[in-house]
Amino acid sequence: PGGPGTRHRCEARLCGQARQQRIRFGRSLTDAGPAWSDDRMSAPVAFPAPMPPTALTIPMRDPIAWLLDRTDSTGFLADEFRRAWVLVRATDAQRFAPLLDVAVLDDVLGRFGVQHPAIKLVRSDGAVPVAEYLWRDGMVDPARVAQAFSQGATVVFGALHDRHEPLRQLCAAVTAQLSARTQTNIYLTPPHAQGFKPHWDTHDVFVLQVSGTKRWRIYGGGPELPLPDQKFDPAQHRQSW
Repeated sequence: PGGPGTRHRCEARLCGQARQQRIRFGRSLTDAGPAWSDDRMSAPVAFPAPMPPTALTIPMRDPIAWLLDRTDSTGFLADEFRRAWVLVRATDAQRFAPLLDVAVLDDVLGRFGVQHPAIKLVRSDGAVPVAEYLWRDGMVDPARVAQAFSQGATVVFGALHDRHEPLRQLCAAVTAQLSARTQTNIYLTPPHAQGFKPHWDTHDVFVLQVSGTKRWRIYGGGPELPLPDQKFDPAQHRQSW
């Protein structure tokens, strides 16, 4: 689902040796301005490097209720989970701020050596060729990532819970409640761009819009339990919301 937004947006999906560089993305990854890097000599980097924990209010006994902004998740798990899509309109735009903000993504990209596919680039017409943003040793070049972002590419931070403590806490709580493996994937999309065409996932997904603006479109119809090779078909699917 989804369409382009008017501001950069950040979405969280709850599903050795490195170069050290000084990166400037204007003033940050999401500011306008030229990107440049100061390539230093290779040096060991402790990675993954957990970020300092922030003040969280996730109830460990019922994190699903916290995600849905409900007092209890019993009704959701009994009647809605895996049966229907559920939309929750946030009354507080900063409700997920303790989990993640764009400054954290800037920090991960600019300060730590990251290999593909821990960070990758996509556009709605497909993946961006890795040669456009990787060094020869497979490390991500932050300056070229910032340049591609400024040209409309979505930056995907895979399994960021391995590097960011608040997301790790959320995954641990949801895993304990559902007895299922969980992970987070983060999508940072620039203004007037779209990372993916309409699609579905073959696993259960909670999508949290952490910041920015976006027009979401949700479709019904099609296979009840789609397989990986069954793709979105506009002839079968109708927009529900």
